[in-house]
Amino acid sequence: MAKTLNVALVGNANTGKTTLFNSLTGLRQRVGNYPGVTVSKFSGPMTLPFGEQVELVDLPGIYSLAATSLDERVVIDVLSGVMEGCPRPDAIVCVIDINNLSRNLFLATQVADLGLPMVLALNQSDLAAKDGLVVNTDLLRERLGVPVIKISARKGTGIEELKLAISDVVKNGDRMKRVEWNSATKEAITVLREELGLAEDQKVSDAELQRVIFDVASPLADRLLEKQDLERVGSALKKARACIRAVGDNPHSTEAIQRYAFIRGMLSGVTRQTKNRKSFTSILDKILLNRVFGFVIFVAIMYAVFYCLYTLSGIPMDWIEGQFGALGEWLGSLSSLEDMPIVRSLIVDGVIAGVGSVLVFLPQILILFFFLGLLESTGYMARAAFLMDKLLGWCGLNGKSFVPMLSGFACGIPGIMGARTIEDPKARLATILAVPFMSCGARMPVYVLMCAILERLTNPATAATVFVCMYLVGIVVAVPVAWIYTHLVMKSKAAPFVLEMPRYQLPRLRDVALRVWQSGVAYTKRAGTIIFAVNVIVWALLFFPYSEDEAFKDGVKEKFIAQNASELKISADDYAIIVDSAETEGAVLLASDARIDVNAFNDAVADLIGNDTEKFVADKAEELQVPAEMIVAVLEEDEEAEITLDDDAVEALAEEYEKRCEAIRESYVALNAKALNVSEDLIAAVVNREDLVAEVENRIAEECLVQSYLGRFGRFCQPVVDPCGFDWRITIGVLASFPAREGIVATLGTIFSLGNEEDEESDSLKDKMMNTVWEPGTPREGTPVFTISVLIGIMVFFALCGQCLAEIVVIARESSWKWAIIAWTQMTLLAWIAAVLIYQIGSLF
Repeated sequence: MAKTLNVALVGNANTGKTTLFNSLTGLRQRVGNYPGVTVSKFSGPMTLPFGEQVELVDLPGIYSLAATSLDERVVIDVLSGVMEGCPRPDAIVCVIDINNLSRNLFLATQVADLGLPMVLALNQSDLAAKDGLVVNTDLLRERLGVPVIKISARKGTGIEELKLAISDVVKNGDRMKRVEWNSATKEAITVLREELGLAEDQKVSDAELQRVIFDVASPLADRLLEKQDLERVGSALKKARACIRAVGDNPHSTEAIQRYAFIRGMLSGVTRQTKNRKSFTSILDKILLNRVFGFVIFVAIMYAVFYCLYTLSGIPMDWIEGQFGALGEWLGSLSSLEDMPIVRSLIVDGVIAGVGSVLVFLPQILILFFFLGLLESTGYMARAAFLMDKLLGWCGLNGKSFVPMLSGFACGIPGIMGARTIEDPKARLATILAVPFMSCGARMPVYVLMCAILERLTNPATAATVFVCMYLVGIVVAVPVAWIYTHLVMKSKAAPFVLEMPRYQLPRLRDVALRVWQSGVAYTKRAGTIIFAVNVIVWALLFFPYSEDEAFKDGVKEKFIAQNASELKISADDYAIIVDSAETEGAVLLASDARIDVNAFNDAVADLIGNDTEKFVADKAEELQVPAEMIVAVLEEDEEAEITLDDDAVEALAEEYEKRCEAIRESYVALNAKALNVSEDLIAAVVNREDLVAEVENRIAEECLVQSYLGRFGRFCQPVVDPCGFDWRITIGVLASFPAREGIVATLGTIFSLGNEEDEESDSLKDKMMNTVWEPGTPREGTPVFTISVLIGIMVFFALCGQCLAEIVVIARESSWKWAIIAWTQMTLLAWIAAVLIYQIGSLF
C-alpha cells in the first residue's frame, strides 16, 4: 500500500489559502483541534495526477514564524515536526497573494529555512492580470529554485498545474533558496549552538536557533528550558545576540532587514506594471473606511445582520422545539412505557429534551456563520475590524472582537465560536470571556416576567426603564472584565493588530457553505455531546428520588385534597371522587348521593349562552349602528374581518360579553344546586373537575421537585443566597435553570403548582408570585418575597451569571476547561455580589 503523503498549506491571512484548500479537498474535509491547543485543524484527502494520495493540511494564516501568537506557535511546531500526532509535512505549498509578492515572500523565506520541499502558489492571478500586473514566474522559479505556479483559487484556474508541481516537488525534493545571512548572524547561530551544547545535536536546526535569536519569545526556547537551566539558556542567548549588536545591528530587526534585501534581489526584473489605474477596492475604501460614513455604514450592516439573525433563526428554532415537543408527547403516550415511568421520563425529559437543547441553537450558529462568511468573502470583515479596533483597543480587545460580542445579544454560543477569527490569542480569550455577559435571547423571558411584576409594584415607565437597563448591564461589566483579564491576568505583551486588507469581491457561496457546515458539525460534535450529557444529569437530579414513587404521590394527593376540600366547602370524599372521575364522559355520583350529569349541564349552559348571544348581538348592533356580522366577528376574534370599531370599543364589547356568559353559567349552577340540595361550590367543582385534576397534578409535581436531590440541594444552598433576598423557591429555580437561563420560568411555574407549561406571559404565575410571602419561622415571615429590590436583583443576577450550560461547554471547547471554570466562577460571583448589593441597599428605603 502506497504511503499517504502529508502536504501543508502555509500563507498569510486573506491570501485565499482556505479557498484553495476547499477547492483541493471539497466536502471531504475533517475539522478538529491540534493536540493540547484550541487552534482549529482542517485537513482532507487529495489525489495527485499520478495517483499519489495526499493528506492536505490547512495551517492557520500567519504573517511570520515569530511565534508571538498561538497560531504561529502551532505552525512552527507542525513544520518542525514536534507537534504530537502531526507528522512533519513531506512538502509545503506556500500560498502567496500575487499582488503583494514582497510582503508575502517574507513568510516563504522563513519557511524555506526549515528545509522542506516547497511550491509557491501565486493566487489571485486573474485580478493581477486585470490590474496590469505581469509576473515572470519562469525567472522567479529559476532564482528561487522551486516551482512557481499562477493560480486563481476562486475560479479554479491553475489547480491541475499546482497538483502536478506538488507531485514533482515530492519526488525531486526541490527546496527554496535560503537567505544568505551576514557574518554576524552566522556567528550568533554558532555561538548559541555551542553555548547550549548542541554542537552534536543536529535535531535542532539552524532555522530553529534563528527563531530563538530573532524572536522575543520562542517555542524552541521554552522547550530548551525543560532540558536546560534557565540561567544557562539566558546567558547563551545574551552572548549570541551580542555578536549581532557588535556590528551595530539589532537582533530583533536584523532578520527583516536581511530578508527584505534578499527578496528585493529575487524580484528584481520579475514584475512589471502595464496599467496605472485606481482599483475598485481603493475607491470603495475611501467611503467604507471614512471616519463618519464608514462607521454609519458599519452600524447599518451589523444591524441588518443581527436583525436577520434574530428574526430568521426564530422560525427554525420554534420548529425544532415543536418537533421535539411533539416527539416527546408521542413517546410519553406509548402504552409500552406506561409501566416504566423512569424509562419514559428518561427518554422524554432526559434524552429528547437533551437532544433538543443541543439542536435548538443550531439555526443561530448556522445563520451567523453564513453572514460572517459572506462578509469575509467580500472582504468587508477586515474593514469592520479596522473601524472597531480603536474603540475596543484600550481594554485589550481588537476590532475583530466586536462581531462576536454583538452576536452575543442573539446567542452567546455562536458569539464565542465566532471569536475563532481573532488571531491574537489574548484578545481571543478575552473576547470569549466577555461574550457571555451580553444579554442573549434566553434572558428575555426572565426580564419579561420580572418586569411585568415590577410594573404592578411601580408603574409601566419604571418597568420599561429597568428592562432596557438589563441589556446595558452586560456591556458595562464585560468591557472592564476584558481590561482586567488582558492587563492584570494575562500579562503577556499584546500582539500587534496586523490586518490584511483583501480586495472586494463577490462571495464564493461554496466556501461560505463549507464554513457553515464545518461550524455546525463542530458545535454538534464538540459541544453537543457534553450539553446532552449534563442535561441528562440535571434530569436525574430533578427526577429522583420520588418522581416514580406512587406511594409518595398518593400521600401528596391525599394531603392536598384534605387541605383544599374545606376551602371549596365540600367533603374530602366528594373532592376525591370528582378528581378520580375527571376522565369520565357521563354523570358523577358523589359520596353525598348527588348525581350530576356533566354533559347535560354543559349542553344546557351552551344553549342558554347561544340564545343570549343572539339577543346580545342584535342589541349591540343596533346600539353601535354596525352590522350584526361585525359584532359576531369581534366575539369570535376574527382577525380577517373588517371591523370599524376602535380598540377600546372592541375591548369593552368582549369584556361585557364575557361577563354575561359567566353570569349565565353561575345562574345555572345556582339552579342545579337548589334542585339537588347541594352547595353551589360542589356543582362548580364537578363541572370544572379537569381544573381540579390539574391542581392536584401540579401539586404533586411541585412536591416531587422540592423533594428531589436538586430541590434539597437548593434548600441547602438557601443561606448562601439569603443575602440576595432570594427564598428557597428562587434558589431552586436558579439551580434548575443551569442548563438554560429561561428554565427558571417553567421551574417557578412548577414550584407554584401551576405546571411547567407556564411562560413569562402567564397571569396566573404573576399573581402567585405577587402573593407569595416568606414562610413561618423565617426572619422575614409574612412579608412579600418578590419586592422591587428582589425583582431587580434576580434580573441583574441572570444578566451577569453563568447560567447557561451550553455556553460553559463551548467556552471549554474554544479555550480550556480551566478557563470555562474560571468564567463560570467569576460570572456567578459577580452576579451574587450585584444581587446582594441591590437587595441590601434597596432594603434601606
